[in-house]
Amino acid sequence: MNTLAARAAQKGFGGFFLDTADSVELLEKKFPQRGAAFRDGLVTLIKQLKAKFPQHKVILNRGFPMLARLPGSVDGVLAESVFQKYDFATKRYVAEAQSGTDWLLKILRTISKAGLPVYVVDYVNPSDPQLAEATARRIAAEGFTPFISTVELDGKFLAPRPSVPVKRDAALSTTTPATITSFNIQPTKSVPALPPALPAAVSAGAPQ
Repeated sequence: MNTLAARAAQKGFGGFFLDTADSVELLEKKFPQRGAAFRDGLVTLIKQLKAKFPQHKVILNRGFPMLARLPGSVDGVLAESVFQKYDFATKRYVAEAQSGTDWLLKILRTISKAGLPVYVVDYVNPSDPQLAEATARRIAAEGFTPFISTVELDGKFLAPRPSVPVKRDAALSTTTPATITSFNIQPTKSVPALPPALPAAVSAGAPQ
């Protein structure tokens, strides 16, 4: 927080993207006796980050169960692979299982109804631009902001095609500075308690 976050703020980034916030659940499974401490530690870190940089946006990648404990500290939530994903087992771009899509949509709709912006990154073969655009439309129809790319996340922006240049607005915690859509933050209600972010139906095929 005093090094990486401070450095990003000094460079003019408008926020922080905390990638794979659900990783704490993997730690809980590996060290169950320390699960509460892991979760409490991450919640405390996020609160302190927002308190230190109140004008900067904080966006979580998943981390659903913690949202109820973070009112006012999180400005948006991102989820990957709602409709389309990359299957690491078969090394192919495939549709997400319907059960996984339904499960994620239920959670993301709950978050959206509470007033938090929802961003979705889905993965599509770059040789299929029609599927990329169709997937972006499905995401947008839910009221979420879509970003369709390839699994490498190396800058390929497949859909939707922006009509104006996107703005460098946040610092990604695990990559070099990137361009993403600007945030339209609305006043939020409290997010209700949500289930873990890694049910078997959704996490199957994900890299370990």
